[in-house]
Amino acid sequence: MFESKVCPSCNKPVREEAVFCLDCGERIDNEEVEVEIDDQKSGSVGEIKAVRLENPSLIDNMISDDLLAFDNIEETKPCLKVIEGDDKGVEIPLGERLVLGRKASGDCWRLSDPYISREHAVIRREDDEYLLKNLSGTNGTKVNGVEIDEQKLSHGDLVEIGFTVMSFQKNDD
Repeated sequence: MFESKVCPSCNKPVREEAVFCLDCGERIDNEEVEVEIDDQKSGSVGEIKAVRLENPSLIDNMISDDLLAFDNIEETKPCLKVIEGDDKGVEIPLGERLVLGRKASGDCWRLSDPYISREHAVIRREDDEYLLKNLSGTNGTKVNGVEIDEQKLSHGDLVEIGFTVMSFQKNDD
C-alpha cells in the first residue's frame, strides 16, 4: 500500500513534507491534509508538485506587500548611465558631489573621451535634487541638447559632455 498527501484545495498529490501546493499555492497544514491510499506496491503517485522548506516560517516572513509589488522590487540609486561615447555601458553612481572629467583624482570620475576637460562638470545633491554645473569654458555641457551653465536634473535627462552622452537615472518614489 502506498500513501500520499493530497492538497485540500485542488486535490492534487503533494509530497509528504510539502508546505505549499505548487499547483494552486494553497498552504498545506499537516492536520488538514487528506491522505490517499494507493494499492500500488511501487512507483510514484502522479506528478509531485511541492517541495519541503527547511524552515517553513521563513516563507511567511518573506511574503509581504513589498515583494508582491513588482514595480518596487528593484530600487535604483541615482546614477548616470553612459549611453554614447568611449565609456558606453558604464554606470556612474551619484552621491553628495561628483566631478566629471579626464582628471585622475579621488573626487573626479574619470571619463575616456578626449573632448572632455580635466574637470568638465560637477553634479551635487541639494536635498533630494541633483544639480549639474558646467565647469568647462571650452567644450560646454548640454542637457537634452541645450547648452547649460547650471541645470536641475530630472529622471531620463540626457547629459552631453564632449562626445559622451549620459542618461540621468533617479527613482522618484
